[in-house]
Amino acid sequence: MNQNHLSRIKIRGYKAFGDCDVKLENLNVLIGPNGGGKSNFMGFFDLLNHLFSGKLGEYVERNGGPDALLRFGRMVTREISGELFFGSKSYRFAISPADDDRMVFSDECVYHDGQLAFSAGSGHFETRVREFDSEIPNVRYQMFHFQDVSASSPIRRLHPLNGGGVLSPDGRNLASYLYALKEEHNSDYQRVLKRLQIIAPFFEDFYLKPDEDDPGRISLRWLERGHSEPLGADMISDGMLRFACILAVFRYPKERRPDILLIDEPDLGLHPKASELLFHIVYLVSNYRQVVISTQSSALLDKFSAEDILVVDRKDGSTVMNRLDVDELEEWLANRTISEIWANSIIGGQPAL
Repeated sequence: MNQNHLSRIKIRGYKAFGDCDVKLENLNVLIGPNGGGKSNFMGFFDLLNHLFSGKLGEYVERNGGPDALLRFGRMVTREISGELFFGSKSYRFAISPADDDRMVFSDECVYHDGQLAFSAGSGHFETRVREFDSEIPNVRYQMFHFQDVSASSPIRRLHPLNGGGVLSPDGRNLASYLYALKEEHNSDYQRVLKRLQIIAPFFEDFYLKPDEDDPGRISLRWLERGHSEPLGADMISDGMLRFACILAVFRYPKERRPDILLIDEPDLGLHPKASELLFHIVYLVSNYRQVVISTQSSALLDKFSAEDILVVDRKDGSTVMNRLDVDELEEWLANRTISEIWANSIIGGQPAL
């Protein structure tokens, strides 16, 4: 496993997580009931991104303050803590509410080979890990969720032309991102285009030009095969738009690629052929990047191996996660698909009655 990849993660006190300890592989497919905690698990990486970039305060404020982040609020949960394992090193932190509704570090330390390497102490409002250990991997996490592609969604509107360096978590700046990709990394852009044409043969190309009335902005337009007049974003189907976002994610330029890529329900609203292509792309990318996806789709689930799957459950008010044990399921897997085993409550991940 790449030294920047997480081999294990512990989460305590964050939203629905009481005490969660889970091992991660290069490919991780989350399944479970609605409200079980799949999105919260991915959201924890957004917290980590802000923490490591010195923007913990911004994250806490933007997400409703400490009580919205602590499991059942500060009256029940005293602190949020996490532990990340990278090869022979691990990073631990704990944050708790301050009097002014910020969150302050109550602990921050690094371990090498299980031994304490340094402690940053407590009382600071932003991370101090880089001051003490420059060798801790500068891991880049990126989480995406493309659920909102409705007629009024931001992705179908004008966006700043110069805002395409990194794709937004909800894909709203897809037009400017594709424009930058085409201009600076055309081979990556062409791969997005060719894969999109597999599921939409009528699609010729995106029409990526600055807006005539506002040259500093751009909207998502496209060309249908055999026609020269560009069509607007309102003429792109929801499934096609989501798939374009997913393809764009997997063609990040090398210098900006996240080490760990997380996508919440990437198969939502996709045609079976698009889901098939999605599986092959995810499987390929997991050879050099760590991938975490969630799904409720039986068709997509059955394409993965049992060892790729993490079952997310809600027990006694807390989220728990377990990787499938292939040996325990050997007899079941001989005669049934993973989705059939899941549907029959053999592996958990069902709504609690």
